[in-house]
Amino acid sequence: MKCKPIRMKTPLDLEKADLGLQTLPLKHVMVYKGTLDSRLGAFALHSHIAEMDKTLVVTFSVHWQDEDAPGQYMRYTFSTDGGKTWSDPYSEKAVLFPKMEKALLNPSLMDENGRIQGCRQHDKCGTGQKSENSWENDNCGHYHLMLCANGFAKVDGRLYAIGEVAKGVNYPGIGRLAREVKSDGSLGPIFWVNENIPNLSEITPHAENAELYAKAPYGGELAKKIASYLADARHMPQWDMDPVGWPLPDGETYRTWRRKFEEKYGIPCCEPTYSYEASDGVHIRWWRSKFNIQHAQYSFDQGKTWTEITDTEFPDTGARTNVGNLPSGRVFAIGNFGHKRHQLCLSLSDDGYTFDKTVVLAHSAELVRHRGRAKGHGFHYPHACILNDTLYISYAKNKEDIFVALVPLSELEKREPVKG
Repeated sequence: MKCKPIRMKTPLDLEKADLGLQTLPLKHVMVYKGTLDSRLGAFALHSHIAEMDKTLVVTFSVHWQDEDAPGQYMRYTFSTDGGKTWSDPYSEKAVLFPKMEKALLNPSLMDENGRIQGCRQHDKCGTGQKSENSWENDNCGHYHLMLCANGFAKVDGRLYAIGEVAKGVNYPGIGRLAREVKSDGSLGPIFWVNENIPNLSEITPHAENAELYAKAPYGGELAKKIASYLADARHMPQWDMDPVGWPLPDGETYRTWRRKFEEKYGIPCCEPTYSYEASDGVHIRWWRSKFNIQHAQYSFDQGKTWTEITDTEFPDTGARTNVGNLPSGRVFAIGNFGHKRHQLCLSLSDDGYTFDKTVVLAHSAELVRHRGRAKGHGFHYPHACILNDTLYISYAKNKEDIFVALVPLSELEKREPVKG
């Protein structure tokens, strides 16, 4: 079957802070404020939001200062009143998956423009497993441990937060963790989704909570159900750090598609979004890349098999985009469609192909308070869920604060295109 083109019809004025679009008057609730404290963290990103039994839950990654650095871990917060108030995100009880390693800072090496550089040697790293790949070991010659928030799984009427574990900068992965978040906000025990449980102390002498993670069991049949849930393109996480790749229903893996993309375009594709269903029943999954456009795959058999990754005519800035279906079937896309990540936008489509209704959710962020590796001005990594009559969107501002925006569904179900 022929793949229909995907395009945004709303004109964008890149000279304007709001892109020349309507800015929806929304309530934005700060649920975590970055703090330059090794016990908390001035870096916060990778937020995900979900609902279960009318309780909203937000998970996110935290580090003392830097993105995807040794000692990055996960916190969470929850709301039982529709997002008006949130639980304390700074307490020890808000630690979802504790640090696997003592947090390390990176030296303040600057480029000619005064910006902190990317991957580079740590101020201290000691010994441990060696690696010659700088992307895997952050240029210090040894592996380190980090955790990354990676969404949720809903299995047997329960909600499980997912954490991706790596012994390098995002890669190579050494496993996935899961933990139930109950409707009263309390937590279940930590367990592994993979059978081969790593020995953290063998990876780095700076390992923390090694005994806790060693005693955390493999989840057995529950872990298999979670893995199956996450393999569904409607729930597939953005990150798959496993060196082989978690298996998908079509027999391919996340890494298979990345390699095919690299062979086709010459540079790696980054990560997928969740899929949505177009009005004609076709399932569509977008892929983030570095080409300033979205890429997409199509499935004509409800997500069992997928086409090759192709170009779209929908703009992107190489950031994460979140997509889905509203209760009416209308498709929404949330991301950075304008200049860098300076605007957080929401675009709507009646058929899943032509997006002709676009608004700005937030723009003109304040300056970054705390410098750190890969910290950036703007609005980052949105993720959304629906509860009752509201679309809840979690996102990071400047990669240091986590917010939740409350969007009334009535604003998104209007029949006429949103005026710019």
